[in-house]
Amino acid sequence: MTNWKEKAKGCPRDDWASLKKIIPRDLRDKEMYEMEAEYLRDNPDSGFLTEIIPLKEFPDYIDYLPHGCIVRKIGIMGWMPEVDENMANLISMTREEYNSFIEDTVRLVQDKFTEKELFDKISRFC
Repeated sequence: MTNWKEKAKGCPRDDWASLKKIIPRDLRDKEMYEMEAEYLRDNPDSGFLTEIIPLKEFPDYIDYLPHGCIVRKIGIMGWMPEVDENMANLISMTREEYNSFIEDTVRLVQDKFTEKELFDKISRFC
């Protein structure tokens, strides 16, 4: 078993770049997929499940992206992670840190949508 505390000696605390050097990507990804799966299991009314997954078309609001790429990305996002009961002890971040990251990210997106007055445009489309 890997001694993560020993591997982390000398690395800055709360530094994602250092964490990425210590913990392999496949393990970090597995942990994030686990937390995503738990969230989706516990929140069946999540907008991801009710709004994003059913989308078949979406306007191209971001003019510097290739036409249709948002819808293609939504199709890729349709992969659903599964809960792994063996993932009780997470290494890269706690569930609270992950939830805080998600909340902060959603807030940033909402702020940008408000700033660019996109909520009205999207609500007319939906």
